[in-house]
Amino acid sequence: MRNDKERQRLIDSNVPFVRSVAAKIREQLPREIEFDDLVAYGMQGLLEAAERFNPRQGTSFTTFAYYRVRGAVFDGLRHMGWLPRGEYARLRVEERSTAFLQNLADRESGNQTGQTQNLEDDVLDLAQALNGVATIFVTSLDAQHGAQASSPSAALPEQDYALAERSRVIKTALQKLPEKERRLLELFYYEDRSLSEAGAILGLSKSWSSRLHARAISLLQRTLAKHKDGL
Repeated sequence: MRNDKERQRLIDSNVPFVRSVAAKIREQLPREIEFDDLVAYGMQGLLEAAERFNPRQGTSFTTFAYYRVRGAVFDGLRHMGWLPRGEYARLRVEERSTAFLQNLADRESGNQTGQTQNLEDDVLDLAQALNGVATIFVTSLDAQHGAQASSPSAALPEQDYALAERSRVIKTALQKLPEKERRLLELFYYEDRSLSEAGAILGLSKSWSSRLHARAISLLQRTLAKHKDGL
C-alpha cells in the first residue's frame, strides 16, 4: 500500500489528466450534462487508482488510471438516469467495454517481467481485445432489444427474424457458461446493474467482479465464434 504523501502526490499531479478524460467524454454527451459533474466522477476513479497503483508492475500511472477514471465517469452517468435511451445504451456499451479493457490492462501490467513482446504477441493481444469488445457489443444489443421487446416494432419481418435468431444464439451461449459467469453477465447486461452491484450480489469485490467479467466475456466469445452465421 502506498504512503499517504505519495498517494496525494499522484492525485494532485493527475487532476489535469482527469479533466482531459472528462472533456473527451463530454464531447459525446448532451449539453445539459455538467462538465464539473464528470470531473467529480472521474476523481473517484483517480482516488481508487492512486490507492492501488504499484510502480513495480512496470506501467505508468496514467495508463493504470485511465480505465478506472473512464469507468467511474460512466458509472456516474449511469446513475444520473435521465439520458435519452439511445445515448444511455451507447454509454452502457462503453462502460462494459471499459471494464473489460481495464482488466486486460491490469493483467498485462501484472504479467510484465521486463521482457518486450514480439509483434505476434502484440497482434494476439489486440485480437483478444477486439474480439472481447465485439462480444460485449452484440450482447449489449441483445439486452437492449429484449428491453424494448414490448414496444411496437417498425422492423421488417426479415429483420425481426434476424434479431430473434441472434438472441437465440446468444441466450444458448450464455447457458453454456459456468453459473457464476453466466449470472454476472445476466445482472450486468440484462438486468442493467453496474458491475459493482452485480459483483456485490454474487459476493465479489470490485476487482474480482472485473476479473470474472473478463473471463465470462472470453468464454462467451469462444462459444459465439462457432455461430457466426447466427450473429
